[in-house]
Amino acid sequence: MNTKRYHWQPELAISIIYWSLTLMVLFYSLTLSLENTRPYWKSNLVLAAFALLIVIGCRRTMFFGEDRLLVRYARFWKWDAYYLEDMKEITLNPNGLSFVYEGVAHTFIFRKKTLIALKEALYERFPEDAIKIVDQIEIR
Repeated sequence: MNTKRYHWQPELAISIIYWSLTLMVLFYSLTLSLENTRPYWKSNLVLAAFALLIVIGCRRTMFFGEDRLLVRYARFWKWDAYYLEDMKEITLNPNGLSFVYEGVAHTFIFRKKTLIALKEALYERFPEDAIKIVDQIEIR
């Protein structure tokens, strides 16, 4: 079954720190490569570490299953399944989605286009009055 995957980021501060450190690894690799006139194995190794950090950072996705929302985290072994009937207080913020599941608040940040697509998918699964919208998100 081909399902739509939505890429998300954690809290804004954590995202900024993660991607800044990832870019620091890239610039360190470029600095190492500029110090030599030939391909240098150390700079290639650091560049491979940068590629690995990019893959790990882009791995955060969520998608809808039959009766649940499946969330994949950056860690390869970490998955969460949130059953749709147990989700409470679903809120669409200007930059993300928040909901309460078993008494714990969960927040996910999305790009604008991804958030619009997720909003449409949420309206297919929940009645419109179950979703609280903090700031109006325009659908074009």
